[in-house]
Amino acid sequence: MEGKREEITGGVDRMSGLLDWWGVQGNQAVSERIKRFQELATGLQHAYSETYAEELDALNAANDRLAKSVQGLLRCRKSDEFFSAQMDIFAGMMESASRQVTAWSELGRKIQRCCTTVASEAAEDMRHHAQDAAAAAEGTVREEQQRARRVARG
Repeated sequence: MEGKREEITGGVDRMSGLLDWWGVQGNQAVSERIKRFQELATGLQHAYSETYAEELDALNAANDRLAKSVQGLLRCRKSDEFFSAQMDIFAGMMESASRQVTAWSELGRKIQRCCTTVASEAAEDMRHHAQDAAAAAEGTVREEQQRARRVARG
């Protein structure tokens, strides 16, 4: 996982250097977008790995409990012991399912937070871009108005 992160960071640095060498305007904006994407990818990767670890823990716990419950089921001599052992197996399965649902719903919340962050940052970028475009258009309108006044006078 660390190797992939270093690979991505190295790729970003190489791309940034190449854009600088070409003299591309707005290299900073491209670099910021790449860094934001990298942060998103890292956040998602972290969320998925946490969920995977929780899923493995839940499955291992369920497997251990099921093994103990089946051994208890095999040792039953009376009907009430048999019923109790069955209920223990069922309770273990329900507990495992509950842990899995909790892990997956937490993953959904983490992904939602990441996507919300990306969407709000994109909206902020678009707002800044729109403000810059409006300011440029306003400057152009002023220049055209001044040109029209000069033509009208002269």
